Amino acid sequence: MAGNVWEWCSTPYLSYPLSGDVAAENLQKRTKDARYVLRGGSWLSARVYARCACRLDSAPDGGFADWGVRLDRTFSSS
Repeated sequence: MAGNVWEWCSTPYLSYPLSGDVAAENLQKRTKDARYVLRGGSWLSARVYARCACRLDSAPDGGFADWGVRLDRTFSSS
């Protein structure tokens, strides 16, 4: 997916190195100043940004034409 659009993640933006497990947050129950991770670069970015390890941060109410989402669902094995 890298290079298509910057992909919104539900992970809060924290500085590296991360300490312990970082739980995904519910975007509906965010704080006013919450900032979340965008990953992967886009068609509008320089090619150096088109990699999964590349990340930006923004408030969830921000947006540009080259920012997007990928829907995902976790299924139970039972």
